[in-house]
Amino acid sequence: TPTRANIMGHRDIGQTSCPGDALYARIRAVEDVALVAPGPYIDVPWTNWQARAINWAGHHRIIPPYGDGRFRPRGDATRADAAVWLCRFAGSPSGASEPYTDVADNAPYTEAVQWGYGAGVLRGISATRFGPGRDMTRQAVVDMLWRYLEEPAVAVPHPFTDAAPRPSLDWAAEFGLVGGTTLRGADTLDRGTAAVFLYRLRPFTDVGLNTVNRAAVDWARAH
Repeated sequence: TPTRANIMGHRDIGQTSCPGDALYARIRAVEDVALVAPGPYIDVPWTNWQARAINWAGHHRIIPPYGDGRFRPRGDATRADAAVWLCRFAGSPSGASEPYTDVADNAPYTEAVQWGYGAGVLRGISATRFGPGRDMTRQAVVDMLWRYLEEPAVAVPHPFTDAAPRPSLDWAAEFGLVGGTTLRGADTLDRGTAAVFLYRLRPFTDVGLNTVNRAAVDWARAH
């Protein structure tokens, strides 16, 4: 366990000139890095403002990490990724069919797309193409999550200076899904932001799927 007391150069222990003066002058900088609190993943320390959401998304296998122990929060998300993550968030419900010619029967995202299409949550890039490998934009994912919550109507002053008024955006601002006054809607969604969005939408822990007033609670929260 690194501490200020046990991070040192050889010259602190014996009569040696190792390390050299230039490297020895960097000992404090090495300490500063080594003493940063670890996080849920190698590349996500707890000092990262997204760490709590990323930890939750990984723990529940909604957005799992890579095999090397990294989450890669700045990694781009495709439309297929977003479909799969939302499907897992919803409890992995099944779907029947979809009309898209670019979604193969054996693709790892097919069931998610089938569910999303049948539920009216996902939209293709055309009537017959889904565009699974295309980047998912921030605007598109906000629209998707708004449809997932059955398009709640929230009448508030339009908050975003870089996007035209839109019911899904007004809801996203009022709900707290997207903060600030800029949406950057055309930007590609990244894995860290996807984790944050889904974390903010997560259900109350004391209102289970079989709770008699679950639907009412979800509706009230969405609105």
